[in-house]
Amino acid sequence: MLDQPSEGLPPPRSIFDLEPLEQGGEVARRGLGFQDHVVAGLCIDALIDSPIKEIWCETHDDVMLLLEIHSGVGLQVEFIQVKGSELEQLWSIARLTEAEATGDGKGVGKCIVEKSLANDRCQEACCFRIVTARPINKDLEPLSLARNCEARIKAANELAQLATKLGEKLASVRSPNPDNSRICRQKKASSVTNMLTRQCLE
Repeated sequence: MLDQPSEGLPPPRSIFDLEPLEQGGEVARRGLGFQDHVVAGLCIDALIDSPIKEIWCETHDDVMLLLEIHSGVGLQVEFIQVKGSELEQLWSIARLTEAEATGDGKGVGKCIVEKSLANDRCQEACCFRIVTARPINKDLEPLSLARNCEARIKAANELAQLATKLGEKLASVRSPNPDNSRICRQKKASSVTNMLTRQCLE
């Protein structure tokens, strides 16, 4: 039973209304809350009916999935970048291919697509995804369609045009995988046709 409030003092506030005494943990995890939601959704997918066999967090990428594909491909690795920051503009081809600053902020780093392709260095087949808090513009809408769904198959022309535009901007980008016949040549021009860019929890 709760103690009665002292004479003249206001009653205690609900836990839902109280500010934490320390903010350290919240500050340290700033920006990771969105990623937590993404991972939680993937865990639910894995429990229901999904090819997801393992979920790795903060290893090779923000999130990495091991997928068991039953189409002769065998084990497939999916690298997921999670972008929880709210941009002042919609995600676009220009934003995807824009070089980001290096960690120390003193140089020019890689664009988001380059960062994803840099992980393509294993013997397993790879695919890529970007999950964004901010919506995408019309040009990228075909990438928001689930892989192998009927709507995405029907959007083959739009995806091909998008791959061409991205290939023009990323002509020098190569996958580090030495199997050029299987990966590098294919991904030079169409690297992001395998990348699903979508708003989380849609």
